[in-house]
Amino acid sequence: MARVYRFYRLDDFSDKGLARLFAAFDLLHDYASDGHLIEATDQRPGEIVGWLEDILFTIEETIREIDAHETRGAAWLNPIITTEIQAKEEMES
Repeated sequence: MARVYRFYRLDDFSDKGLARLFAAFDLLHDYASDGHLIEATDQRPGEIVGWLEDILFTIEETIREIDAHETRGAAWLNPIITTEIQAKEEMES
């Protein structure tokens, strides 16, 4: 199987960026569930599990932090849009 490498920004947390992350893990799951993990990585299964546990811990902590700051479901604007609105308001006043 030929390997295809795509490079994306690591700080792309838009819907598209998060969908890419999800797709990557879903593909890894497909390889693992089909018993073909060796086709997806040169790492040993235990190493992959270690990475996944670290990633899972970080995701769970991120969810706790989001909840702690009460931003889940809150109406907020993208910082870039907010800055543009503020600049426009300053020009008008």
